[in-house]
Amino acid sequence: MKSLSSLSFALCFAACVTAPDSNPPQPNDEVALAQEGESAPGSDPQANDPQATATEDPDALEANFLREMGVEPEPEPEPVVQNAEEVAEVIEEVQAAVAQPVVNEGVAYPAEPAQLSVWNDPAAQRRFEESYFAESETTPEISDEERAVLIEVRDLLGEDKSDKAIALLKKESNDESTAIFDYFQANIHVQNGRPEEAIEAYRIAVNRFPRYRQAWNNLGRLYVQNGRFAEAGEAFTKVIEQGGGSGEMFGLLGYSRSKLSDPLAAETAYRMAVLMDPGNTDWKIGLARSLFEQRQYAACIAMCDTLIEATPERHELWLMQGEAYSRSGQGVEAAKNFEMVDRLGHANAGSLNSIADIYAREGLYDLAARSFMRALAHDPKVSEARALRGAQYLMGQGAYEWAEEIVGAMESYEEEHFSKKTRKDMLRLRAALAVELGDPNAEIAVLEKSLELDPTDGRTLIQIGEYKHRQNDLESAIFYFERASKLEGFEGEALIAHGQALVREGRYQEAVPLLKQGQKLKPSDRLATYLETVQRMAKRGS
Repeated sequence: MKSLSSLSFALCFAACVTAPDSNPPQPNDEVALAQEGESAPGSDPQANDPQATATEDPDALEANFLREMGVEPEPEPEPVVQNAEEVAEVIEEVQAAVAQPVVNEGVAYPAEPAQLSVWNDPAAQRRFEESYFAESETTPEISDEERAVLIEVRDLLGEDKSDKAIALLKKESNDESTAIFDYFQANIHVQNGRPEEAIEAYRIAVNRFPRYRQAWNNLGRLYVQNGRFAEAGEAFTKVIEQGGGSGEMFGLLGYSRSKLSDPLAAETAYRMAVLMDPGNTDWKIGLARSLFEQRQYAACIAMCDTLIEATPERHELWLMQGEAYSRSGQGVEAAKNFEMVDRLGHANAGSLNSIADIYAREGLYDLAARSFMRALAHDPKVSEARALRGAQYLMGQGAYEWAEEIVGAMESYEEEHFSKKTRKDMLRLRAALAVELGDPNAEIAVLEKSLELDPTDGRTLIQIGEYKHRQNDLESAIFYFERASKLEGFEGEALIAHGQALVREGRYQEAVPLLKQGQKLKPSDRLATYLETVQRMAKRGS
């Protein structure tokens, strides 16, 4: 018995050897023609006579095959119906073969399911198999000689000799031959897992016959699977121009446009896909995603509601809706969604940091700190900047205890978990917390450790200078301010800090030129007002 793949090819081959027909057979004609003893309307009643059953010879079988596909063969002796058991067995094998998968590999979807379910959908696979069948207006014609070649190819495929079939097709191909030769080569390459060779063959086919709709559609599918989204869009556009387009095709077009950061075009394609294939969840998620990317958050939220109701276990829907809630200012609702993602076991550093940000804005500082620390535990490198910003925000709100909790959690990780910049920022933040908590010894210890990490860190030099001044050591403070003023990017800040230290000592005249220079390098309205006050004080003291 022939393999299922070979039988599938044998079935699909039949359509490609057919000349165009203005009256194609109806969907049930092939079954009617295959049933033993059943006559079509107007046929000879003797065909139903069991006594008339005999074994057909090969020539008669080929004549029947061509007549079924709409091609009238040369007059031959009247065929005899094949044994009923053999016919039934062939029909059963063909039906099983058509259901076999052709394309099994998928591409990750924008909303992050493992792969597009369409690749493994039996209906979609059948549609791909059926793409072998000819469509007279959009499929090339073939000559009698070319039909003979395809019959030989059919026989090779029936024997599971696909390499020999390809070799024969290549041998017979030339500048004048039918594009069906190239199309067949491409389909064989697809089934043999050779996408690049298949793409090349499909391209040759559509160059020979630009209206070849089936070839354009299959080419588009392959482009999507191989991440060539711009080319996929071009191929699917050709299908539409030739009057074609299925729900699957529009869905893949929407996916391609989404990958090309064209959410408006993606939305349009996905809406067509949903209209034509309303049972496909992938296309609905894609539509929701395109709405999100266009900042149509209310529409995205509403669509996610429907999708979540049908499939509450899909964490990517909760996550997308949570982001839409967050960006539309509905923080509490967003937090609920992100917590649900965590309960489903799919929380990541991004979702945990988002929860922390929401809790911080809502004044729930303890929950915010814990969420920042959970995000750190999930992925320290991804979360380091968010955790530092969170600690700085909490410190600014007076939540020193919880800010210190976050810094302490970061300090528990090995140095290699964080960048050098992050480690320096951690030390500066720790020093600032020491100031707020009234622990000067801890402050200077942290600052000196930070300076050891980077002796050219101007900000740390300024902080040490300010510490020295608070300890009534103006000379040492000035020493650090002057060091910082010689570092690029810190000149203005160091001059201002130096001048302010002199003002606090009542040395206004010495402070004025420093503050003026600082205003030039780092201008601000607040500093300008401060400078005017210092200048008045300097005049009074002169």
